[in-house]
Amino acid sequence: MIKTPYSDFWAIVMALNGTQDIFALNERQYMQEMSLKLQPFISPELLYEEFIFSKLNDSAFEKICRDFTDWNGFFNVVQRGKTRVSDGGIDLEADMVVKTPFEEQKQHWIFQCKHKKAQINRKDISEIPDLLREFNANGYGLFYSGMLSPQTIGRIKSKNVPIKYWAKGELEILLRKYRKTAFRYFRI
Repeated sequence: MIKTPYSDFWAIVMALNGTQDIFALNERQYMQEMSLKLQPFISPELLYEEFIFSKLNDSAFEKICRDFTDWNGFFNVVQRGKTRVSDGGIDLEADMVVKTPFEEQKQHWIFQCKHKKAQINRKDISEIPDLLREFNANGYGLFYSGMLSPQTIGRIKSKNVPIKYWAKGELEILLRKYRKTAFRYFRI
């Protein structure tokens, strides 16, 4: 699908006789070939794929989050417990190296993967400092398969601790960057 400033480009293929499946498959293949030929001429911001996170189960979403931590400079990434099992409030732990003017420092980070939750609430945000103390962590990361409200983003930023967050929009940007992962989980 190609996104334009005023609408999305859609194509609907309908065969008029009894062999619709064959016509539809041939037409789909033709459209894919044409799309590949057009891609060098289309600016990347106009390309649009829809990543429907609700189709993922919790385990797959946590695996995507683990992949993202690897790609964002974290190492020693460990998944805590199994999905849907009590994990002490966090899903992933990882380390990263931060360069200061005088040295490199290793920092320990904790991550929560919130999938299929209606919205991140005040309680979720208020627990961040407690989780950092409990796990002796220097930073907190949040992966959320939905959209964060401006109020929630404000609450996150007000914690005055190192926090990184990736909501639906940021996750989609990462998936466009890491095509193998997009294909592995979404077949796009």
